[in-house]
Amino acid sequence: MPPRPSKDSRRHAEHPTGAASAESLSTGRFDIHRVLRQVAEAVEPLPKAALFELREEGFSSPFEQLVTCILSIRTRDEVMLPTARELFSRARTASEIH
Repeated sequence: MPPRPSKDSRRHAEHPTGAASAESLSTGRFDIHRVLRQVAEAVEPLPKAALFELREEGFSSPFEQLVTCILSIRTRDEVMLPTARELFSRARTASEIH
């Protein structure tokens, strides 16, 4: 097992670009809110996950979300979306599946 990094080396962790932030070096604190804003900006141009698309269409029950999640894990979104819509047009609850 490799040795754990020292607390001091973790405090001054580098960004993925290889440059340590001036803020993290000067304060020793990690600003999660700043990071989350940066992530949100980075993913904004990407298409929404299909799970969100189906949720916005009204397929939001725990059962529908679970089924959609399982389909999403096993297939590509191009297959999952029409498959989930077809399934939910026939059965929206577990008790409706025969």
